[in-house]
Order: sequence, then structure tokens, then C-alpha cells
Amino acid sequence: MTGDQARRLIVGDKVFWVGGAATEEGVVEAVNRFAVRIRWSDGRIREPFFNDMRKIEMAPANAQALPG
Repeated sequence: MTGDQARRLIVGDKVFWVGGAATEEGVVEAVNRFAVRIRWSDGRIREPFFNDMRKIEMAPANAQALPG
């Protein structure tokens, strides 16, 4: 996703890692001025900056929420 799309994420949105296994899903836990905190299905927590989320996409159920 683009940086603009990432800035519109909200807590509870489901995301997945592009190119990863189907089990590589995560949930947005927090959004601040610079980054998004994601808890991945394997228990890891990562906080990528908005413009570093090229390999992360919305899960299909949420995809229409973030156009273009």
C-alpha cells in the first residue's frame, strides 16, 4: 500500500504481507503520526513507517476501505 493509504488505516484493520504465506496476516493495533503498529499472526509486533508499507496490503474484507 502507499503511504497515503497507510495513513488512513484504523485500529482493528486486517492486513497481510504481499508475497508471504496465507497465514501472514496482521491486525493494526495503533496508528500514530509516523507509523502503524501491526500484530502479526505469529505473535510478532512491528511498527513500519507509513512510506515503508509497500509489501503490506489490506485483507480482502477491508480492501474497499482504502481506494487508490
